[in-house]
Amino acid sequence: MSDLDLWSWLDNKPNRDYLKLIENTGGMQRYATSADINVIGKLGNIEFKFLDWISANRETCRKSEYNRPAYKAHLFNTQASLPGQVGFNHHNTIDYSWGVFDEHNNELKEMLGGIEAFKKMKVHYDHSLVRLLVQMPGHFQPLHVDTMSSWAATYPELNPKIVPDDDLADKMKDIAHRLDMPDHYTCDLGKIVRRVVTASGWSYGHVLAIENMFFPTWNSGDVFDIPGGVWHLSANAGIDLKITVIVTGVEQ
Repeated sequence: MSDLDLWSWLDNKPNRDYLKLIENTGGMQRYATSADINVIGKLGNIEFKFLDWISANRETCRKSEYNRPAYKAHLFNTQASLPGQVGFNHHNTIDYSWGVFDEHNNELKEMLGGIEAFKKMKVHYDHSLVRLLVQMPGHFQPLHVDTMSSWAATYPELNPKIVPDDDLADKMKDIAHRLDMPDHYTCDLGKIVRRVVTASGWSYGHVLAIENMFFPTWNSGDVFDIPGGVWHLSANAGIDLKITVIVTGVEQ
């Protein structure tokens, strides 16, 4: 769906199913951690390294739009199609990326700072995937829950357990179970985690939101944790590039 106008919205209420799924999984509640979700590590100013690297590696860039996750599971069968119902499309969800499935993964690990950087992020250096993501002004990653599907497909020998149980939606909705959510993302080596590294410093209009918590400012090299099973989004409504490094691996 590329041209959802105001009148169609008023007549058809296209966000109905999207809201229902979010509400049924307890979305938009404040995540019940013992402390607020804040910066968990600092890697220092790394923006210049990635800008130079991006310019030198344009030939291997993957340009893509938001689409259905490859790893289909009980809860996520529905969520991938819903952004299209409210107007997200190939005009506003384009990103430029490197890593995960190509030859740059190890190179990107070293650009982050190598083993020492992974210690700061509390992620094992081995068995990790790194994706460099660039969002142009006016582009977004719609509200979604991660499946860790790329990591699971890359390391099947570690027996990743990321497919939600049939009762996972109920557990997500019940605030008493929120602390247990990351336990549904495990493998033989431990807990599967996702870190977001803000390679570019914050600029006007850049947004990172985890459930109902927005992070309006950050520095280059700040590290955030995206707990398993929580709704989140990323947006560039500004006038500068938004450069993010996404790290998926096993908690150290």
